[in-house]
Amino acid sequence: MSTTTTPETTFTPTTATAVLNFWFTTTPLHPTLESFKRWFQPDPAFDSSCRETYLPLITTLSHLPPSELHSLATTPEEALSLILLLDQLPRNIHRADSSSVYNVTDPLALSLARIATAPERRFDLGPELAWKGVPSRRCWFYLPFGHSEDLADHEFLKGLHAEMRRDCEGGEGEGFAKAIEGFSDAHTEVIAKFGRYPYRNAVLGRENTKEEVEWLEGEKVAWAR
Repeated sequence: MSTTTTPETTFTPTTATAVLNFWFTTTPLHPTLESFKRWFQPDPAFDSSCRETYLPLITTLSHLPPSELHSLATTPEEALSLILLLDQLPRNIHRADSSSVYNVTDPLALSLARIATAPERRFDLGPELAWKGVPSRRCWFYLPFGHSEDLADHEFLKGLHAEMRRDCEGGEGEGFAKAIEGFSDAHTEVIAKFGRYPYRNAVLGRENTKEEVEWLEGEKVAWAR
């Protein structure tokens, strides 16, 4: 008797819960900026754990058409876990060669983020609006827009961050929301200036302009190195 593998059997509500536990268990709901960095800074042990635990699933999901991925995101938790699997975890896994991140998983994550933040869903606000004042959950829905090289996505992102900042005003997440917004604005400035992220040019086989060379050789923030 053969068993047919479908998107629904590959990614289940149990899978979504496991992904969220893997990503968030060791970090408080309202983390300090220092503890938040663990997700972004190179950490061989954590990156290896990401690779060993989720690379097969990410590979399977990355071969699905966007419409099938969208059908798997029926709850805020499922949408968040899928975006993590296709946006941030690939960055931890493929630090040495990010070409598959930019060419394969980023477009899928962006399509999910658009669906998740649509007015009729607003999965980014969480189950029964539980994440409305929790930027440590909402921000992952917004990162795919910041990873895009389309300025229109960044303009849309500005609205999302402004809304999150207002929702967190006076609460535990206020400082974190403001910091994330500033981090995002720094990315948008690069896209507004160059129309792309110059530090991706080498891995994507793109030729640098004179202005990009000067920028790449000058002082800049750590994420652009």
